[in-house]
Amino acid sequence: MEYFLTCLFGQNDNASVKIMEKSKMKIGVITHYYKSFNYGGLLQSYALIKMFQKNNFIACQIQYDSSIKQRKFSRLMLHIGNKFITMLKNFIRNKKRIEACSRFRTAIPHTREIYNYKNISTVEKNFDAFVTGSDQVWNPSEINVGYSLSFTNKPKYSYAASIGVKSLTSSDLAFYESFLQDYRMVSVRERNAVELLQHVRPISLVLDPVFLLTKDEWLSLASKKICTEKYIFYYLLGDDAKSRCIVENFAKEKGWRIFVIPYLNGKNNIKKGDLFRKDISPNDFLSLIANAECVMTDSFHALCFSYIFKKDFYAFSRVRGEHMNIRINDFLLTIDCRERMIDSPCDYTGIDYSKKSTAIFDDVKEHTFLFFDKMTKDIIE
Repeated sequence: MEYFLTCLFGQNDNASVKIMEKSKMKIGVITHYYKSFNYGGLLQSYALIKMFQKNNFIACQIQYDSSIKQRKFSRLMLHIGNKFITMLKNFIRNKKRIEACSRFRTAIPHTREIYNYKNISTVEKNFDAFVTGSDQVWNPSEINVGYSLSFTNKPKYSYAASIGVKSLTSSDLAFYESFLQDYRMVSVRERNAVELLQHVRPISLVLDPVFLLTKDEWLSLASKKICTEKYIFYYLLGDDAKSRCIVENFAKEKGWRIFVIPYLNGKNNIKKGDLFRKDISPNDFLSLIANAECVMTDSFHALCFSYIFKKDFYAFSRVRGEHMNIRINDFLLTIDCRERMIDSPCDYTGIDYSKKSTAIFDDVKEHTFLFFDKMTKDIIE
């Protein structure tokens, strides 16, 4: 067992290795983890692994490079060249953020080896079962032999997998049907995914993995308070000048500062007077939400943590990425906060959580933990 853990994880997380030495069942998880410096993506990866550990399983993220795809040689060379240039630009532009996220990854057990569509089948011998999810692992533009778990005949499951589109073509549906029949249990994160796939096989609706951990568990992971002034945490993944005006008007009305995390794509969304840092880690991301007066964002996971920490928030539609709004609209419905989606100045009224209906959320949360419990029992059996 010790040899297996050393070969699989290396020496990056001795604490987790000691915990996992007590377990026998080994779970391999595949999601958008490899080289990710998306805060929500890394935190949901952490949460799912942590939940498996709490249930006495060995679990780790499989480092899967989905960018390597089957191409003709000429196109492959062009792809490699473009990828190198993009990676170089991103590293230079986001060096501090990449380093901060890389440090956070030491808290997430993961395979030392990096897999792709060519060698992913070789990872099968290291695990007893496989789980795909969460995040958009089943988006038609991204799904492949890794995210579909088609490389293995061992027990396979999905947890909170997301499709991220409103509709599927007949060929898409045929593809999903071809691999989903082999799954022992299937769960998705959005209602539209249930509607799209329910005729293929039984589908469960569950919450994102971040809801598997408690508020106190997340606060224990958060950094110390970063800013002593009152601030709005403005976190945008899209590029929307209109939302910026709304945030500025709100900040002026309240007399609060604006804390911004720079865009990943390098555009300058920092303005004079803004509070910002370029070396924000996932731990800092949690702290910025937990200590904000209000969160204004188009990020799904920023909204999730706003709800977990019971913070005031407003959601913006994602510009030039309307399909990304599916998960936000679905989540706002679940937490009875559909009115918090805004696209113009409004009456900035705080959320009275004591008066908010939690019936839908509580129901989905109950089904979430029931599904996880059944899944873990099925793995053991």
